[in-house]
Amino acid sequence: MRWKLSDRNLSLPVTRNGTVFLVRDRKTLVALEDRTGKEIWTYSPVSGISAPLIAPGTLYLFSDSSNLVALDSRNGKVRWKIPTEGSHQLLAVTSTMLFYTAGDPSLCIHAFDLQAKKSVWKYEYLDLSNIPAGSSPDGEVEMEEEEIPVLGDFLLGEGMIFYALESGWGDSRVFDLYALGE
Repeated sequence: MRWKLSDRNLSLPVTRNGTVFLVRDRKTLVALEDRTGKEIWTYSPVSGISAPLIAPGTLYLFSDSSNLVALDSRNGKVRWKIPTEGSHQLLAVTSTMLFYTAGDPSLCIHAFDLQAKKSVWKYEYLDLSNIPAGSSPDGEVEMEEEEIPVLGDFLLGEGMIFYALESGWGDSRVFDLYALGE
């Protein structure tokens, strides 16, 4: 074993050009030399951050304050930061587009143009406002955990986007595969 990093909460790492990137305790993005584990740089915004996606030279992540952030992967310096709304999950990145989910009141897949620095389309895959309210005194929606659809795999391929939603539990678990594109 070359090296080991132990911490209470580590994200899945991404790697490129001899550097491993991961988030520690949902607060700090760490860049490590892949052969030694030596820390190269860190990025710690005021609020927490998501696990990053990497493209050549750039890391993309969301802060808990809903900013989409682009960092220089060599030194961790902020290239740009754009405010967004809702909670997010990064899905995939290409040389020109970033794909992410955003929620409240609907769950949507967004396509974000990296050159224009704006969302160019979104696709609603679950409208949460149509889910009936349960019996809670404050009128909040109550669903059993197994009833809430979960976005599963997400894949980009030759002008198409494929994603899977998983719902149910145990023997009643169902996967639905969707294809978006021309």
